[in-house]
Amino acid sequence: IKDRIYLVLKKEKKPLHFQKITDLIQELPFSYKRKANIATVHNELIKNKHFILVGRGLYALDEWGYTEGMVKNVIATILKDAGKPLSKEEISKKVLEKRLVKKSTVFLNLNDKNYFLRDENGKYRIKEA
Repeated sequence: IKDRIYLVLKKEKKPLHFQKITDLIQELPFSYKRKANIATVHNELIKNKHFILVGRGLYALDEWGYTEGMVKNVIATILKDAGKPLSKEEISKKVLEKRLVKKSTVFLNLNDKNYFLRDENGKYRIKEA
């Protein structure tokens, strides 16, 4: 099933919901006569490291550069890689390249003072432990 999932995502060239992936597996020209089970597809997406959860039920191929994990962890990685404080807009742009979330989700996570601090210039950095 993982090969069929891979083929569907590769063909569509964009992240898809696991239900849509299941439906598209049925349309493959060499698919089994037996219908693909949504639970089987979802389990394979979860356990295989080549498939990345990028949004609510949306999965992408790891080779596309998406990042798995909570949004605050993605923000932290972006700030660490930058090596300097970044503006809300810079952070948002970079997060949206790695995850399929709303801007408001990024902004909400930036307001978590347990992880991020805003300086006098309005730029964000990681809070030191």
